[in-house]
Amino acid sequence: MLGYTQTVLHSLPDGPDWEEARRDLTAAIAATQRLDKMIGEIVDAARLEARLIVLEPVETELAPIVREAIRKSLRRYPGRIIRASIAHRLPNVETDARRAGQIISILISNAVVFSSEPSPVIVTARPELDRIVIAVEDHGIGLDDQEQSRIFEQFYRPERAREIRREGLGLGLFIADQLAMLLSGRVRATSRGPGQGSTFFFEIPIRLSSAVQTPNP
Repeated sequence: MLGYTQTVLHSLPDGPDWEEARRDLTAAIAATQRLDKMIGEIVDAARLEARLIVLEPVETELAPIVREAIRKSLRRYPGRIIRASIAHRLPNVETDARRAGQIISILISNAVVFSSEPSPVIVTARPELDRIVIAVEDHGIGLDDQEQSRIFEQFYRPERAREIRREGLGLGLFIADQLAMLLSGRVRATSRGPGQGSTFFFEIPIRLSSAVQTPNP
């Protein structure tokens, strides 16, 4: 459906007579993309609960994965500012590159959606002792202490978040948390309080060759 709608949109003639059809098709494409994302989250959450996620750990350079996640987010949210600060020569890790990228994309998307448009989202990646820490900082709605303790629960969304964005199921951060644990890492969040912005961290051990968890058969 998405491919067909995009084809029809691109085939429309130029001119004001087609402007309404162009707006309707653009809205239909956006709604279909949201639906596709929601279905993907439901499937991933169900597979994580059933321990059916299959990992493919290989030696991986994280810097290109971080940059690609930023590029995808900029395409999805045109006009937003996402700044990157990636340490020179990040150590390689043994991990599932696709799932690591999914975690980073979830954290960036969350930061963009729940922060005001003029403010930038800042993504940093740096080594710390035996791990690499990827941090996503925003200047958005922030979190109180209770929200920080629950933010990675399945279907949980703070009331202030629901006021900003009514669509969505509250599964993105739950999926990021569960995937990080499968990769022998973790995600966590800090905030100075409501209205003070938040920073979400994805921490992944530098040496993982024998530590990556695999689902039970």
